[in-house]
Amino acid sequence: MKQKKGLIIGIIVLVVLLAVGFFAPDNIKNTLASFIAQDLRIALPLAIAAAGLVYEQRSGILNLGAEGMMLTGALFTWIGTSLFGGNPWLGILVGMSSSLIMALLFGFLVITLRSNQTVIGISINILALGLTSTIYRVVQTMNITVNAFPSISDVLSKIPGIGAALTNEVPNGTELALTQIPVIGNFLTTIFSQNIMMYIGIVFIFFLNYVLFKTDLGLKVRAVGEYPKACDTTGINVFKIRYGAVLFSGLLTGFAGGLLVLDIKTFVENVTAGKGFIAVAAVIFGKYTPIGAFGASLVFGGAQAIQYLIQAVGLKAPSDLMNMIPYVVTVVALAGFIGKTHVPAALTVPYTKE
Repeated sequence: MKQKKGLIIGIIVLVVLLAVGFFAPDNIKNTLASFIAQDLRIALPLAIAAAGLVYEQRSGILNLGAEGMMLTGALFTWIGTSLFGGNPWLGILVGMSSSLIMALLFGFLVITLRSNQTVIGISINILALGLTSTIYRVVQTMNITVNAFPSISDVLSKIPGIGAALTNEVPNGTELALTQIPVIGNFLTTIFSQNIMMYIGIVFIFFLNYVLFKTDLGLKVRAVGEYPKACDTTGINVFKIRYGAVLFSGLLTGFAGGLLVLDIKTFVENVTAGKGFIAVAAVIFGKYTPIGAFGASLVFGGAQAIQYLIQAVGLKAPSDLMNMIPYVVTVVALAGFIGKTHVPAALTVPYTKE
């Protein structure tokens, strides 16, 4: 029922956007389209990290170290991309591998040794901040080249037979053929002119939602987070499921950190700037579902993108105040707009096999 409600809201939002695209003046259409494009760009890393954290928390593990894992993934994606000649595909695999190691350390401490999950999560963040800052200061003088993922128009243009129909040739490359649609073409092109990873990421999030709620694996993950002892008695390996969830979440948080670096094409110390904590908040705000976390990420992404909207309309505001908006929205959302939600019963509770 909750997912159907979210789908209805999504359809309503889509209809409103299309109406704006058809009937609004050009300046409003252009500003809104740019805002939506920025929102999607900012929200995707949050949504990817949050989707992994959904699996982790559904299995009973609270990972407050997501910030540190994202930061580690960001640094090693930056370094790895350069090592492979600027290739973002190989670079982000290096970043994911680094965050996987951090996740393995986290899992060993909280699952095998049954340490306090909150304390270990914060410790991972401190370790990652110090480690990445130290490594960055050593390698920052190197000539590091980072290339972004190709745009969707560049990918579509290479499809044999139909590439030319899907895209248009322009002086600096290609663009989506959506521009040929009367009235609303430019509006849609601005929104959908994202890199290929945007579309892969959104499809992947919906796939993760399907796996969690429609497959035996997803049922086991959810069951372990609710009744680990009962699962153990029926032959489900609680430790295996929890380790799998932790490592999978580590891969996705590293992937999210890599997306941040590939978006801005550089690395700076503490580049994540609290986005790992926002991803944790998105899990709660999204009621522990990947699709819900994606929706929450759009809200938080919109809160950050609003500063670009304010600049576009010519308003002036202190930059520090603008930078506060996403975090203020996060606190307000968690404080008053979540409503009733079911927290996994065994969340943060270590399991001891009898």
